Amino acid sequence: MAGTYFRQSRNIELSTLDFITDCVTKDWTGITVIKTFKDAYDTAVPVPIICIRLASTNNARREVGATALENRYMLMFDIFSRSDAQRVDLSDYVVDKLKDGWVYNAYAHASGDKSKIENIPQGRIFVTDWLTNSKVDFGENVDPKDRYRHTISVLVRRSTFHSYSSSSKSSSSSSSSMSSSSNSSSSSSSNSSSSSSSSNI
Repeated sequence: MAGTYFRQSRNIELSTLDFITDCVTKDWTGITVIKTFKDAYDTAVPVPIICIRLASTNNARREVGATALENRYMLMFDIFSRSDAQRVDLSDYVVDKLKDGWVYNAYAHASGDKSKIENIPQGRIFVTDWLTNSKVDFGENVDPKDRYRHTISVLVRRSTFHSYSSSSKSSSSSSSSMSSSSNSSSSSSSNSSSSSSSSNI
């Protein structure tokens, strides 16, 4: 069982890091995804690199007079490429992955083992504003890692809407809810209901 969960800002950053890492692992080879900006200049980490970091948080009231906040988080995606063509391809790839949103996970140190991190889905993250998507030009005499740089910055928010899994899982969860209300006793409905319960712990 997990210990105390991390705060939302940290969860936003880690959820995004995990999402892009999973996507890159499936679709590319030889690309390193990192969180700490200074690690991008580590000589042990070769390009291409995608560095993901939470740059700032905009704390806004949900409505006038309310105490609840609906925060917007500014995420930065710094791309370090081998060539200008790769820079363009990777920037388009990142934008394409971000446009449909991704799972928001709540993270916590595992009980009894602080070296392990556990997570549970608790909503989704959506882009609300596209701020920058451009080449970073440092001129001619630059660090080799900065020769083909690109930066993408977006504002995102967290949604607690429970349909945060894939469309097929959402349909399964929805079917589970309907079958549960009608007291269906079929085995397929039982399995669907069990899946829905575990995904909303």
